[in-house]
Amino acid sequence: MTRIRVRYGLILSGWLALAAATLPAGLMPLRVVVTAAFLLVCPGAAALQLTHPARRRRVPEGLEFVVLSVAFSITIDTLVAEAFYFSRSITTMRAIGALAVLTSLMALYPVRDLWLHAGGAGAGTQSDRRLEP
Repeated sequence: MTRIRVRYGLILSGWLALAAATLPAGLMPLRVVVTAAFLLVCPGAAALQLTHPARRRRVPEGLEFVVLSVAFSITIDTLVAEAFYFSRSITTMRAIGALAVLTSLMALYPVRDLWLHAGGAGAGTQSDRRLEP
């Protein structure tokens, strides 16, 4: 899957989870599955595309990407929930809405240069060439 499709998938996932949270009680299993999938993977995957390739000069793959996405997601979910809790305004819709906005912003952030420097066409920039003997 191309990076553009992944970015659009991350953007749409938050808004789909927010819409699923408004489903009636009769569709509870669908609501739980969609919301849980978003909360466990998507905020972390969006954050991972911003931080990981720039730091390690390569794109994470497979199990590494899944584990880091889940860990980042749990951390981001906890921080957002705590912010709403301490402001005494926590609701499910506000928390999922804030995470949807945050995930969309991270997915929309222009990471073209980060991905290019991670390998492939952008490898060997001018600053890298100065370091070579």
